Amino acid sequence: MKIVILANKWIEEESIAEYKFKGKRIVERIVDFLEDMGENEIYIVSDTDLKIKNTKHISLSKRDSLKNKQIIDLKFVYDSRKLKKLIKKGKPLDKAIIIENSVTCNLDYFGCLYERKEWNPISKFYVEPLGEKIGYWLRKTRISPNAVSFFNIILSSLASLLLFFGGVFGLIMFGIWVRVFHMIDIVDGQIARLKCQGTNFGRWVDGGTDRFVIGLWHMTIAVSLYIKSQKIIFLFAGLLILFGNYMYNYLLLTSVAYFRGNRFDYKSSSEVKRNPIIKFVLLFVNHDIQLHILTLCAFIVKLDWFILFYAFYFNFMWFMYFFFYLVQYLKKGDVKEV
Repeated sequence: MKIVILANKWIEEESIAEYKFKGKRIVERIVDFLEDMGENEIYIVSDTDLKIKNTKHISLSKRDSLKNKQIIDLKFVYDSRKLKKLIKKGKPLDKAIIIENSVTCNLDYFGCLYERKEWNPISKFYVEPLGEKIGYWLRKTRISPNAVSFFNIILSSLASLLLFFGGVFGLIMFGIWVRVFHMIDIVDGQIARLKCQGTNFGRWVDGGTDRFVIGLWHMTIAVSLYIKSQKIIFLFAGLLILFGNYMYNYLLLTSVAYFRGNRFDYKSSSEVKRNPIIKFVLLFVNHDIQLHILTLCAFIVKLDWFILFYAFYFNFMWFMYFFFYLVQYLKKGDVKEV
């Protein structure tokens, strides 16, 4: 099966094929992606030879002479995950298209290949696809990504009241809302992509929304458990989560700020993170995993398990971060300021 890349389009007087993104032309990013999949019969359709290694150049007039071809048109943005599946199955690639690149800002935002850095092993099967579909339905409305983020904050904050009222039914409804919150959290990003409204402020608000809501839920769970049981340990656990979360995030951010690029960060930490036990321990930091555990505990009416586990877990994690860099310091000495 031949892969044919159409690179003879223009956007606002700028050639797609020559548009720079992360140091590479867009057409080169696509070729790298295809080569990683093992494709070795790649044709570039353009009136000028773009001089891409391991590809064959053909003119626009000879495009139709190629049979059994799959066409990648650079005027579209493709979902890399879907694109990979469709190419492997030899099916039409239209289902992998997110949006047509009608304005240059789309190229500025994510090029013509939309790649997710991280896919949660659970939510990728239902949370993300549903959120993306809702975002697609809302793409022609006046609803902005930031409006969705703030809407999610308000409703999710009100959902905390379910922990105090309704008994088992209230907990189940709360668990359902956690799933809804998780899905809406995908919607704002999808709208930003489809409407070309992605901004740094939007990303900042989106990340802040997640942390604010789950932090609020930590405290309301702790307070509701105390009110129902009159056991002071739950209030103590709530305070431990706040403290542990604060310390973990502070040490994470400062380790990036102070040690990234210096001799005791990348090599030493990457070796540690490849350890399967460490990878399993780090899994529970993942925001998506936290939400899935919270949903499960709400459904089985065991929110005390959730609050006690994370009261221990976050404090364990920040201590391990501190211990890791302390050991690096004792072994290699200090890192001078740059």
